[in-house]
Amino acid sequence: MRLTTSVLGNLNKRHWNRRVWEVGYKGPLMPQQKATGRPDYAISGNMVALTRERFAREFGVMKMLAHPYVDESAERHYLESKGVQSLKELREMEEQKIKDQTMPSKPKATSPTGLKRKGNVGTLLHKHTTIEDSLGYLANRNRWD
Repeated sequence: MRLTTSVLGNLNKRHWNRRVWEVGYKGPLMPQQKATGRPDYAISGNMVALTRERFAREFGVMKMLAHPYVDESAERHYLESKGVQSLKELREMEEQKIKDQTMPSKPKATSPTGLKRKGNVGTLLHKHTTIEDSLGYLANRNRWD
C-alpha cells in the first residue's frame, strides 16, 4: 500500500502544498516563447519592403561614415544633379528658397524655453517643427510638480 502510494502518488506534493508566504508570489506565469523566435503576427510584404529600404538607407549612411571624404567626381555629380556649378551657388539657392518661404514680416520671436511666444505667427507656418521644438520647455523647466 505504501509502496503503491509512493510510486503512483504525486512526488512533488510537498512542493505543491507550500503556502504563498513560503514560496513568494511572483505574479502570473509568463507565456512560453515560441521555439522558432518568429513574431506572433503576420508580416506583410510592405513591412519587408520598408525594412529593406531602411537597411539600404542605413547602409548608405554607414558607407559615408566609413569614407567621409568626397572626391571631386562625386562632388561634381552631386552639383550637376542640383543644377548648379559650385557650392556657393547651391548655398545662395538654398538661402533664396528659405527667404521665399517666409512671409513678408519680421520673424516670430520665441524664447529658448518655448514658454513666451510673441510676434507674427504666420512667418513660422512654413517652418518644419519637431517634437523637440514643441516640447522644449519640458526639458528646460525648473519646477517638477
